[in-house]
Amino acid sequence: MPVYRAGEQAKRGVLVHAYPSELESWLRAEKGRQATETVDEPQADLADPLPIQPARGRRRLWIAVAASAVVLIVAVGWLAGVLPGTMTRDDGGQVQAAEIPEEARELYLRGTYLWNRRTPEGITGATEALERAIAIHPDYAEAHAGLAMTYNLARQYSGMSGFDAYPLAERHARRAVELDPTLGFAQSVLAFVEFHWLWDVEAGLARFEEALRLDPQSSNTLMWYASALMIAGRPAEALPLISKAQEADPDSSSIFTMKAQALFYNGRVEEAVALLDEVRARDPGHAWANYALYFIKAAQGDFEAYLEHYATLGNMIGVPRYSDAAEAGAAALADGGVEAMAAAMIAVETEYYERGEALAWDIARHHALIGNAEEAIRWLRISLERREERLIGILVDPAFWPIRDKPEFKRLVADIGLPVDT
Repeated sequence: MPVYRAGEQAKRGVLVHAYPSELESWLRAEKGRQATETVDEPQADLADPLPIQPARGRRRLWIAVAASAVVLIVAVGWLAGVLPGTMTRDDGGQVQAAEIPEEARELYLRGTYLWNRRTPEGITGATEALERAIAIHPDYAEAHAGLAMTYNLARQYSGMSGFDAYPLAERHARRAVELDPTLGFAQSVLAFVEFHWLWDVEAGLARFEEALRLDPQSSNTLMWYASALMIAGRPAEALPLISKAQEADPDSSSIFTMKAQALFYNGRVEEAVALLDEVRARDPGHAWANYALYFIKAAQGDFEAYLEHYATLGNMIGVPRYSDAAEAGAAALADGGVEAMAAAMIAVETEYYERGEALAWDIARHHALIGNAEEAIRWLRISLERREERLIGILVDPAFWPIRDKPEFKRLVADIGLPVDT
């Protein structure tokens, strides 16, 4: 019988395994040695179902031997977890295909480390590593999920357009779920796409729930689900989730930043600012703390600090329109106040928009910030027609709070698919 020891895998409790092609050849040979049927009796190929007819003479023996061999191999494979195509769980609780090459596995681990850095360089390196892992092993569910998450993050941390990033993220997320629907990470990254890109709010939230059911201790899923709940106008539900994520990964700057946002939206502003200041001091390379701070400073009316964090974010993620608009806004603020600041920023953002390098969303924000509802709604409608991914955050961006009671604004929120506060 063609059965092999598993070498290094034996250290993990794997004893023996067999390959289907060799097992099939062995069964054929066994059949040839033992079959004494008459020439007019049909002979069954192992690739086809056995004929349903009474077995006679030594045919009964051949079937018994073949069946016993198959049962033995299946039993050994089940106990050892090494049958080709079977799925085992690694020490982290994730489903792993037993036949994943070691090189692909190492590339996956490297890619995971890099996208978790959440820097432009990390995103680039993660993309390269995970694409190589998939090239080696195209059916590697975890690598597809990791690449999907890398693209989800690319439009935040590397300046990649959502129009470019999200379709790639969706493709790899769906492939990961297709390969292994029990993989919580795969369900989580697809939920991210459904919520943030497809604006299927309820489907995205439901899939986050499924991801947590499959992997309740995933700090990333807890964080992303908390973020989605905040965007959907449910910050009270988000705070305990992000606290649980912090317990699972107490050294994550991203989780600390998300917790600060949850505190802010629950009215605990001083705690939020203190936490973000701590993140910036401890991890000065973490760009997204500046994103949370420019939201908070805009809500507080501290526009000098707002412009500082707006520019810093742009410089850190390589998006010059942020820093250019902030520079123009700072000069105008000193001379003419908040309305002059907004007008100067709108002028810069419009130039970038006309070159195809900015969003209608950016222009709408600064009209809304000074209460110019008519122009803000006009640009938001353009943003909606273009399916700009930033629109999903319309309820949580304080720039839009001055116009949020306008009927036209509420209609637009409903068109996006978000709940409307009546």
